[in-house]
Amino acid sequence: MMSAPPRILVVDDNPVDREFVATLLTPKYRVSGAADAERGLAAFRAERPDCVLLDHLLPGVAGL
Repeated sequence: MMSAPPRILVVDDNPVDREFVATLLTPKYRVSGAADAERGLAAFRAERPDCVLLDHLLPGVAGL
């Protein structure tokens, strides 16, 4: 039985960066994205990803 691929959430306000990271990871991972911290938190709560790649300079909130 094959297991589901790990889920990765990419939170970045730059859509080009989000798409680039998703393109790199998609062959082996299930990738979703969010454009800001609020949407990122909502996606995290809903999806419970295995890993979050978070931009540390999001508008209005520090990624750390």
